[in-house]
Amino acid sequence: MLRLAAFRRLALDPPLFWKLTVPMTVVVALSTLGSLTSLRAAQRTEALFERLSRSHRRDDRAISEVSASHLRHYLALSRLLQLSDPRTASQAAEALNRREEERRAAVRLLLRRLRRAPGAIEVALAHGPIGGGARPAQELALQHERYTAIASAALALLDRGDRLGATTLTEHQLRPVLAEMTEFTTALGAREAEGSRLLRESAQRHQRFDRWLTLALHAVGAVLALLISLLVARVLARRMQLLVECAAALGQGDLGARARLNTRDEFGALAQRLNAMARRLTRLFGAINSQHTALRESEQRLQAILENSTAAISLKDRAGRYLLLNQRYADLIGLPPGDVVGKTDDAFFAPEIASALAVHDRAVLEGGAPLSVDEVYACGDDAAVFLVLKFALKDAEGQPYAVCSMASDITARKEVERLKGEFVAVVSHELRTPLTAIRGALGLLEGGVVGPLPPKARELTTLARQNTERLVRLINDILDLEKLEAGKVRLDARPVTVAQLVARTVGPLAPLAHEAEIAIDTGAIDGELELTADSDRLIQVLTNLLGNAIKFSPRGTTITIAARPLDHHRLRLSVTDQGAGISADQQGLLFRKFQQLDGSAARRQGGTGLGLAIARAIVEQHGGRIGVESAPGQGTTFFFELPREQQAYEI
Repeated sequence: MLRLAAFRRLALDPPLFWKLTVPMTVVVALSTLGSLTSLRAAQRTEALFERLSRSHRRDDRAISEVSASHLRHYLALSRLLQLSDPRTASQAAEALNRREEERRAAVRLLLRRLRRAPGAIEVALAHGPIGGGARPAQELALQHERYTAIASAALALLDRGDRLGATTLTEHQLRPVLAEMTEFTTALGAREAEGSRLLRESAQRHQRFDRWLTLALHAVGAVLALLISLLVARVLARRMQLLVECAAALGQGDLGARARLNTRDEFGALAQRLNAMARRLTRLFGAINSQHTALRESEQRLQAILENSTAAISLKDRAGRYLLLNQRYADLIGLPPGDVVGKTDDAFFAPEIASALAVHDRAVLEGGAPLSVDEVYACGDDAAVFLVLKFALKDAEGQPYAVCSMASDITARKEVERLKGEFVAVVSHELRTPLTAIRGALGLLEGGVVGPLPPKARELTTLARQNTERLVRLINDILDLEKLEAGKVRLDARPVTVAQLVARTVGPLAPLAHEAEIAIDTGAIDGELELTADSDRLIQVLTNLLGNAIKFSPRGTTITIAARPLDHHRLRLSVTDQGAGISADQQGLLFRKFQQLDGSAARRQGGTGLGLAIARAIVEQHGGRIGVESAPGQGTTFFFELPREQQAYEI
């Protein structure tokens, strides 16, 4: 019962495929039937006409041949009767025999066709007798026998020498029989032509009937296909309208709309999926509304933080155009936030300040790492120094698309540092002068100017001189660092190749490396790699990094100096050793002032703890960044990245 009910539902409401296929199948079937009918009719008509043509030709040939053969025989017999020369008569008798054979063959052929009655003769015989009511075959046979008997009698008289009797028999008896036979064949030919006409008319009637039958089949097929198509189109249009109305309601936000269509075809399946989608949309929009509420609250909190933050916060795209800024940043520029968005720093700051800001932004976008720098913001006569943390915002593919800056005003702190620096400079200068004199005096004593010193006194003098030199180096480093941080050092930026910088650095340190049995590898440096920078300052940075690597590398190892371009605007130089490595928690202490690692190796080597701080200040003054990559037991790589084009500015 369930199968029967399912079959009835399928028959009453078949799938869309069958709804569209059945009308087309009907049209194709009827068209094919009409075409086959037309083809069959054309073949039948063609066969009928071919049969008529062949029969007509054969009948005409057979009838004509009978008449012609009898006439030729009669003429040959008449000529034989007229000849008196035996030799000529013999030749005429041979010709007569040949004509006799031809006459008999023609009569036999025509008799066969008359007895079988094929083609047009069959139709002619069906429409009436020929010649006195006798059958044509019997009539032709009788006439042939009479003609043969008379011709034989005439030849017998001729053989007995009665030429006159033979001639008389031929003229008075044979000739009338020949005339009757000629009349018979003429009538038979006329009847055969009538039969051909009747056959042609029959073929034409069949052809007309087949034509009308074909047209009728095509018309019935077209009407049925049209009716079925209209019915199917009406049903499909009604169902499609229901789906369109449901989709329109959903599009207008009515998530409670449903497609009320319970059919088993594709429209029913589409309605079910549309209803399921509407239910999912209802749940999804509920979740979206909850998320939107949470997002709106989060935006409100973020906006409150931005507006009440003491830091100046801004967001720029890759072209340097402002995308977002808070009120504190707008106060620096002196314009409402709406007048700043979409513009660049060139519209608000002096060219040298705008260029410095652009260098830092480009370093963050191209390097990808956060950057902490001091930047000067000056609009009109007011100027302030800010400690700015810059970092890149990245898209889903990890590509930077914007720079976020968080600036804190450190103008007062800078002033304090300036005063402190001046104090340190004065104190250092006042200390360096007497220390220099003390170092010179101790050197003279150690050299024996006042005479030989006792060993104990010489040892104390040497120790005092070494400590005095250490104090002088410390004071010099302090003075250099203070000058860099105070902005009193200007970069002398000129084009220079990296190979030249490395060569001028490695040369003075080669004896120290040789004494420590350490090799220095510079083979990976491209000789054509060039940048614009203060070469003396960069040599100072490389010297510090290479000197540290020599001090902390085991004997028999190799130090590698490498350089490679990061892109068209930046390059990276690195110094890699094979030492003990530096742990991650200690790497953050390396670039601070007076900072040394607590390891015993560092303590044995000694130092002021200012070398890396000075290197960092020089690199950042070039608009770059310095860093370290290391792990315990895996060696250490100190690197710094610089822009290829430099614009000197104060930090």
